[in-house]
Amino acid sequence: MISASNLNLSPDRESLAASSSSPDLQKFLRFQLGGKDTTLIAVEPIVEIIPLNIREILPVPQMPSYVLGIYNWRGDMLWLSDLGHLVGFPPLFQSRASASRAMAIVVGSEEKSMGLVVSEVTDIEAYSRAQMRPSDPQLFSDRLLPFLQGYFITDSNEILVALEVRSLFQVPTWRSLV
Repeated sequence: MISASNLNLSPDRESLAASSSSPDLQKFLRFQLGGKDTTLIAVEPIVEIIPLNIREILPVPQMPSYVLGIYNWRGDMLWLSDLGHLVGFPPLFQSRASASRAMAIVVGSEEKSMGLVVSEVTDIEAYSRAQMRPSDPQLFSDRLLPFLQGYFITDSNEILVALEVRSLFQVPTWRSLV
């Protein structure tokens, strides 16, 4: 079990990453979606990061395919979502290799919690808010756009997509469940 407070801020790897004393700095959790796209979410709504055993997820029939089911989290029922599949990528558990390891990023918003399931969490990094670019419909799919906070472009021209956690709670399925 990894608490967001236990993860260390990585050293600056790109010029986008600012010094930790900058008031413009925002910390983001970094992970991959769809096996290749680097994705970020702000650390503020993250409650905990937990390794998942797929056998402990209770599937719920007649739910959208991105809803993996429910999980016993500290004695409470936690709904789990395949985050990549929700935003337009192939399902995470499509192959046996990905089924052997997964992480749930437990996020909270207005007294509600849900688990965002990803293959792995990479690091926590800090980026300057001033460097975040607004969402661009020409760069991102229609399924991803409603969840974007914005994006960064690194010195090596890598696009880092920043998701807005509050928008995930606005998906009609989640509004009725969590």
